[in-house]
Amino acid sequence: MKELKYNYVYKITNLINNKIYIGVHGTDNIDDGYMGSGSALKNAKNKYGIENFKKEILRECDTYTEALKYEKELVTLEFCNERTNYNLQEGGIGGRPNEDTKKKISKSRIENCSAKGVKNPMYGKVHTQSSKELMSIKQSVPNKNKARNVKGINGPMYGNRHSKETLEIMREKRYGKSCKYVYCITTPDDLYYENITSLKEWLINFKCELNYGTIRNGLNRDKLGMYASKGYVFSRELTNENNNSR
Repeated sequence: MKELKYNYVYKITNLINNKIYIGVHGTDNIDDGYMGSGSALKNAKNKYGIENFKKEILRECDTYTEALKYEKELVTLEFCNERTNYNLQEGGIGGRPNEDTKKKISKSRIENCSAKGVKNPMYGKVHTQSSKELMSIKQSVPNKNKARNVKGINGPMYGNRHSKETLEIMREKRYGKSCKYVYCITTPDDLYYENITSLKEWLINFKCELNYGTIRNGLNRDKLGMYASKGYVFSRELTNENNNSR
């Protein structure tokens, strides 16, 4: 194997939560922009943005093997067990962690997460202001899948109503812009009107005493799109302007 020109042990720090990653890199170009390749670190960079990470070289070595030895001194199993870093395996190995190592680290981190007092990874520490702001933002964003099924006072729309513009956008997303409502109306005198494209205009022209908003709300509440009042019966359906099909 060809020995590369530069071999070093580096540390990458997350500027938002101060978690670190220690690794080894060999290259012929010291300015190659390398920012670590660990899977946990990669996920963190995707989450926080690479601009929120900084890199520093801890030691330059003559050979890659020498760099691995120094990494092994720093990245012990105890170090990996801490929740303050992104390292998933002991140093000096290279490559991906084996299943046995994954299980050991996972078990230890779960135990540390539930630990109290001096054994807790946050004992004696405080979150930075930027970390607090990020957590606040994450907690303020609702889980769409959970919120969708919540009803009553805990529902995201409790006490609120969608605006006319929002309802129009929702309808267009569901059925397409070319779909419009048409109305069928039966009067108290058993007169039947169909394919009415503007309910509001029909009410004005027919001089109907019923309120347009009341009828519209009644139609919105009924699953079948029907509303009856004072001898009038209103129904509606969606039609496609291009082919007149539902």
